[in-house]
Amino acid sequence: MHKKCFGCGLDNERGLKLNINYIDSDNASAEFTTDESLRSHDGVLHGGIVCTIFDTIMANLISKKINSRVFTAKLEVRFKNTITTDETIHIHCQISKTYGNIIEASGKIKSGGDKIMAAAKGWFSKGKS
Repeated sequence: MHKKCFGCGLDNERGLKLNINYIDSDNASAEFTTDESLRSHDGVLHGGIVCTIFDTIMANLISKKINSRVFTAKLEVRFKNTITTDETIHIHCQISKTYGNIIEASGKIKSGGDKIMAAAKGWFSKGKS
């Protein structure tokens, strides 16, 4: 976690302040309650915020596992259902594979009713020392 990170930093006044729960070395989860300030259309969470949530949790999970910074190489997000504002969502991400210097992760966002709202796959490159 980086103090000023928009996704997880506690010292970023405008940030999401995601509290990531590391389940084990390959899995992490978080809960997040959306609000109107993060909307696109009336009552709908902005898609860029959804991408930021996935990117933040995946990158932090991988960084913690390999004890090194990582950078997003590619992120694919599939929006399956509308995430509204003022809704609590549950996020789970896991490390999938490693290809040399690239580490792959995947994740899902579910609503309180366990309905899949979005799914993602990301590829991250190990930072240079």
